[in-house]
Amino acid sequence: MNRKTRETYESALSALKALVNNVNPETAMMDFEIAFHQAFAAVFPETFISGCFFHLCENIRRNISEVGLKIAVRDNHQLATSMAIFRALAFFPVEFVERAFVVLKNHLEELYSERDDFAAIMAVCDYFEETYVGKLVRRRRNQPLFAKELWNMYEKTVEGDPRTNNSVEGGHNKLHSF
Repeated sequence: MNRKTRETYESALSALKALVNNVNPETAMMDFEIAFHQAFAAVFPETFISGCFFHLCENIRRNISEVGLKIAVRDNHQLATSMAIFRALAFFPVEFVERAFVVLKNHLEELYSERDDFAAIMAVCDYFEETYVGKLVRRRRNQPLFAKELWNMYEKTVEGDPRTNNSVEGGHNKLHSF
């Protein structure tokens, strides 16, 4: 798809829905592309949308690289472990995610405040907060870009449900290779 806008996605999804006799899936798992999420929710308002854990991890990894921490994380086991806790937040019950995030943020501030790359470490923290938890502004959290219920894996793990859509993507890649 050339133009990945909400309107383009809505048009494509509406056409797909019409092709398959107005199907209304119960659940859908997808990556973290906001335009697609919005379009999917508009076309399939009854469908429960969840995020893919693999793509959540990729977004965190990409942000770590973008702020210049890729090598530091690779070379420092303690920092790598601290950064991995962002992924681990997906496995807390939703109602504990904010509290666990605050503990992680305080941990990062205490442990790394003397490092030259402290600002980059906190930039990863800020990215995660704004995107997945909601920025704290005057003792109140804003809405995150992606709701905690969307990316949280606790219930999926307890229920034994898939946490990624990698098997589906693998099938798509095989189809495209023909």
